[in-house]
Amino acid sequence: MNNPNNRSSLPSRPLLVTELVLIALPAASLFMTEGPFRMSILLSCLIGFLTWLFGLWTLKKARAFSNVRTGNRFLILIILMEYGAILSLLASAGQTRIDAISITTLALGLLFIVIGNLLGKLSPNSLIGIRTTWALENRENWNYSSRISGIIWVIGGLLCWLSLIFKMPFAGFILILILAFAPLLISYMKYREQVRTGTWKKDLDILPSGSLGKAGKIMIWIVTIITIVLVAAMIIFGKNYEIRPGSDQLSIRSTLAGNVQIPYKDIESLELKDAQDPGNRDWGYAAFGIDLGHYSNTEYGRYLRYTGQSPLVIEIRTKDETIVCSLDSKEKTEQLFDRLQQKTK
Repeated sequence: MNNPNNRSSLPSRPLLVTELVLIALPAASLFMTEGPFRMSILLSCLIGFLTWLFGLWTLKKARAFSNVRTGNRFLILIILMEYGAILSLLASAGQTRIDAISITTLALGLLFIVIGNLLGKLSPNSLIGIRTTWALENRENWNYSSRISGIIWVIGGLLCWLSLIFKMPFAGFILILILAFAPLLISYMKYREQVRTGTWKKDLDILPSGSLGKAGKIMIWIVTIITIVLVAAMIIFGKNYEIRPGSDQLSIRSTLAGNVQIPYKDIESLELKDAQDPGNRDWGYAAFGIDLGHYSNTEYGRYLRYTGQSPLVIEIRTKDETIVCSLDSKEKTEQLFDRLQQKTK
């Protein structure tokens, strides 16, 4: 049953303050990380904050939870998603000992387990839960779909974790795709059963009306504008990078992929070669023939890449890492290679 007192679904003020602090806490690492990592962490915090605000609005609007404890679990889930996203980003950049695929699978497994526990406790509403037409029109279909989907998601989350134990993370991703569509199939199959047995009836009227209210519209506009600005900024500024040979070191600067300084005395080998397939991009920027950031392939393993549209690249090997770089033309890349040769003699 829906709780007639909507206020009971909202967390207390101390809990709200605690949640807000947890959302903002990762921002403290901005002073301990490099430029692109700061941007990604700041973006994750911003998205977490906006999602948290949307969650509060959802609790107030949807009346989906019957008590404050269950409603607050929904907001804590949002915070866990933010931390999982940050861990995955740092892992992609090689900042953790655990690879990004494992962290993502672990985080998504936890997500399915928590959501699975919440699904069976949701009251019928048009904002969160099993939002199929059949579930939103029939209470029995809603309850059945939510309960069975919740059980399946909890089991699926545990199987995601098992895929890590047996070193099969991609199997976990396939399982995640299956779980994402499971509620839709369960609700439809229940609807077909109800039609066949003559028990189908429309006893709920909570289909979305199309009106989100003033607060909902403002939230959607804020998220839309921020997304457009961020995408435009990535397109405009993301491809910019600079390779500058200094007196005693080579400096490479990039807005999104980070900066690197390579002392000439640390360079063990220097080679001009044809550009090859960069491999997998773990972190950085790739568009318009520009490849910037952390990559991995069979030839180098994990390496740094800062390359433009030149058919030639410069391979720089030090004791600790491999850097592949080039400029936007063959001639400029050859000139850069000649200068580096002179600097490293």
